[in-house]
Amino acid sequence: MIRKHEQGFILLEGVIALPILLLILASIVTISVASVRHFYRIYAMEELRYEVQEAMMRIVEDMSTASQVEWGFTGNEDGLRVHHHTDTGGRSTHFYFLHVKDHVKNMYYQSTDTPVTGKNDLATVQIEEFRLDKLGNGLYAVHIRGEVLQLSKAYELTTKVYVGGKGASK
Repeated sequence: MIRKHEQGFILLEGVIALPILLLILASIVTISVASVRHFYRIYAMEELRYEVQEAMMRIVEDMSTASQVEWGFTGNEDGLRVHHHTDTGGRSTHFYFLHVKDHVKNMYYQSTDTPVTGKNDLATVQIEEFRLDKLGNGLYAVHIRGEVLQLSKAYELTTKVYVGGKGASK
């Protein structure tokens, strides 16, 4: 039972509590949005690292068993040619190149139907740079640089590979 001199206190408590409740809700929303944005940045950078490292591992593995490597044109594309001797005495060539498809530059193997990169889920990862530098005596430096387009953040790897198979270029 409310006494006569206590009337209006419930209304006053509600008026005081409402802004505090709204402040708490606004803080929760702000923290949630900031957390989602931070998660996206971390996930996008992980996707970028994964794409560049996977491409580098594939190329280094292919080059380490090669008889010869060279940079050159195949069709309209400029890229890395990796030559192997087959068991039957023949020769096979693997070709890695960059190509723009759907406004994103990715790395491809042999044709534009077989991408090496571009398998990302959230971020748009683009391979900005791919080159081969000959250091001499069968030693080559492979350089790959990728970028997350939404964040303008880049990640690059450079490694040296020795190509010493039969008929290796000197």
